[in-house]
Amino acid sequence: RWKELPAKEYILVFHGHGGGFQPAYDYLKEENTKGLLVDDWLDAAPLTQFEIREGIERSNIPHLKAIMFHDCLMGGMETLVEVAPLADYLIATPFMLTSENNPLIPVLVKNLRECSNFEAAAKKTFTDSEERLYDGYVKEGVPYNGNIELVKGAALENVCSVTRELVTRLCELYPTQKAAIDKATCSVYKYYNERPFFDLMDYASKLAGETGDEKLADIRDRMKTAFDGAVLDQVSFDLKVLPLLPSFSLSVILVPHEAYSWQETYEYTVFHKKTGWGKWLDVNTCTPDGNPFGQGEET
Repeated sequence: RWKELPAKEYILVFHGHGGGFQPAYDYLKEENTKGLLVDDWLDAAPLTQFEIREGIERSNIPHLKAIMFHDCLMGGMETLVEVAPLADYLIATPFMLTSENNPLIPVLVKNLRECSNFEAAAKKTFTDSEERLYDGYVKEGVPYNGNIELVKGAALENVCSVTRELVTRLCELYPTQKAAIDKATCSVYKYYNERPFFDLMDYASKLAGETGDEKLADIRDRMKTAFDGAVLDQVSFDLKVLPLLPSFSLSVILVPHEAYSWQETYEYTVFHKKTGWGKWLDVNTCTPDGNPFGQGEET
């Protein structure tokens, strides 16, 4: 259809239910697998992470100005790095997104008509929608943190580069600094308590603080610089006693070796290929426990 309605720029919007990357069944091994996005208007048809990327590539759209995930839990490094080369900008949240009140899409369309470029329109959409989104979380009736983020796709390459160094250093230190690293693993911010999604920047900070390692401190500082360049804007909400982080980055999966039984799926991701994150999951023996979390119930 895009050939029948040519445009200077294209934006792809997903609107529905999201679940984030669930590695045990996100890449197709069997015919009946669960996807990370579900279409409410098409018999709950699922899309896997692989199918999202492949579908965009097969569309032959010259280039996407942006991909907007107006869905829960889609602000993970595993998900966004997969599609980052296909769009200039990404909009997503690593949290559960409130379903109350109107979505961001009509506001974004209005601002695209009024602003000179997409980035300005997206930032204005965040500003215009902040009160309405906050009210939506209040109507949900649960004490949640929450956010929505504007990410520059190409800048995630810098985050991946530093993350690869983090993996290498963690694997080097773990035999001698296990107690300190495990303490960081159990204190890093968790987005949603029912999924193993943790804040990557906060993890790097906690690891540097607990170990006192100079190399990890340098990695932390450079990761902060990388995320400052990647996350261009965000609106955050604090409806919980737990304070917000200074700023949210993006989520990453964190599980112990004994739970990492899906190498053949996780290690197929572009994020793993760029960072080797699955190597750390295969080495780590600590199950995150008692972590501060922004959404969900105590378990």
